[in-house]
Amino acid sequence: MNESLEEKYCRLQSEIQRAILRNYPNLERRGCPGAAVLRNFAANPDSIKAEDEANVDGAWYHITHCSPCYATFLELRNAGRDQRHERKTASW
Repeated sequence: MNESLEEKYCRLQSEIQRAILRNYPNLERRGCPGAAVLRNFAANPDSIKAEDEANVDGAWYHITHCSPCYATFLELRNAGRDQRHERKTASW
């Protein structure tokens, strides 16, 4: 299979997302940071700082280790992308 770098990146990203969604159920929703934090990370990906990624007490670490939070983050992020794309298309 001859994948471009972009195709390989998208495939690996999808595999990682599926693994997070499958492997961290957190049915009791213990330690979830709340909707405002999820909305902020989804709307401002630059707010996810390297320090937080390595911090096991940080919100981003929790989100990437909690399937419900990660699913919500992905939904919010994708909805934001769709809205930005619609605004960009409408301005043409």
